[in-house]
Amino acid sequence: MNSYIPTIHPSRSTGFSLVELLLAVALGIFLIGGVILIQSSSRAASLEGERLSRVQESVRFNSDFLVREMRNAGFRDQLSLTIAEFNLIGNEFASVNADGDEVTIRYSGRGSCAEGFRVGSMLDSGIVTNRYFVQDGELRCEGTVVDEDGLISRRTVGLATGLQDIRFKFMCPAGSTITSDCTSCPLWVNGDDFDDERSILNETCYGIRIGLLLEPVGPDANPVPVELSAAFRNIVLGKMMWDAVPDLP
Repeated sequence: MNSYIPTIHPSRSTGFSLVELLLAVALGIFLIGGVILIQSSSRAASLEGERLSRVQESVRFNSDFLVREMRNAGFRDQLSLTIAEFNLIGNEFASVNADGDEVTIRYSGRGSCAEGFRVGSMLDSGIVTNRYFVQDGELRCEGTVVDEDGLISRRTVGLATGLQDIRFKFMCPAGSTITSDCTSCPLWVNGDDFDDERSILNETCYGIRIGLLLEPVGPDANPVPVELSAAFRNIVLGKMMWDAVPDLP
């Protein structure tokens, strides 16, 4: 009897051909590149959104705080100021330096930009002298600080970032003779009579323009210019009051 011995054939091993492997690698590179591109675009959009938000916040801050602060210039609380302090504000309640890139204002208040409310009763008012300028991309203010012992010093604090430059220019009546270049704004001082007070109010500066140059929103964008204006509230109200008073014979 013949026995049957089956013939065993070696199995064929299957796999990717060279063309298939190249196609798979190319497809993988394409997909990875797409993911990287999407991530890069999302990151760029996020950074641009952050820069835009920072610019908008800077505009809002300056429109609110800086303009409100300029409006206080020249306010004098006669019940809390000494004659010397009253006259100091009157002699120069606002001044701009020669380059026009910083402004100093004086008014009667409860604390400077560098200290908040003064130490002690927050209802105690005194003279405030604040100087505003831009340094290293930041709006800064140098204000007076009075400690618990009554010692007076000056301190600079940062207020807002994202600024490249700032400029100040007073708004003065046409033909003002008090200052030919209108770099400082005086008021009447103790001892002046009514006619002096009226004439000074008619000629002194009544407000200030503030030019801001904000950092670019994008890497290829230009700086963003913003112009603000603020009226010196106390001067405007004082002039309105005197305009309502009839001329004395």
